[in-house]
Amino acid sequence: MAKNIKQTVKINGNTLFSRGWATKENVECLKKAIENPTTQNKKEFFSLIPDEYKVQFNQIGITLPTETIDITLTLGDFLFDIIVESIPKPTAPLKLAAYNKGIGDLAERLLAPEFELTESELEAVRKVMDDDVLWSKVKVDAEINGGKTLALSQAGISIFDKVVQGAVNIFVPPEEKIEMIEEKIEEKTTPKRGRKKKI
Repeated sequence: MAKNIKQTVKINGNTLFSRGWATKENVECLKKAIENPTTQNKKEFFSLIPDEYKVQFNQIGITLPTETIDITLTLGDFLFDIIVESIPKPTAPLKLAAYNKGIGDLAERLLAPEFELTESELEAVRKVMDDDVLWSKVKVDAEINGGKTLALSQAGISIFDKVVQGAVNIFVPPEEKIEMIEEKIEEKTTPKRGRKKKI
């Protein structure tokens, strides 16, 4: 049984985007909005930035790049995105209906406070978490500011150390790790018995 760990991290909006919006005029306007954060000053800064940044800021619910957002990831969501990516989506109607039902059942299971994975689900997760190339391509959806979602790549996932450790513990539970460490210590400290050399 795995515990559905939930971790929330506060992150500055600046860390999520490139600073392509940072023209001299925009930076001056941003300073003004930080010093005096009125709605008018925030709107003025927002109106100056390129449209692509307006879309990105709107996606995460900020007006200024210096604003802090809460990003939340659960172990269940993390595992769900990895497992679903490993299941080919069929096009035939009956197979598609079965696929959708299976995905719905999986989502429901991984929302519970505790859950178990099947052998095939464990194998799908192990495959990604044990391969540098697959891990570098992983994408997981996290919740931002209590509602919207944000796709995280490997770098973004790494800030959720408790969730990643929770996934690792599914394969190597903490008790087993302690036993393995104790065995290694015992091996090193136990003197080897052998024949005494003749002098």
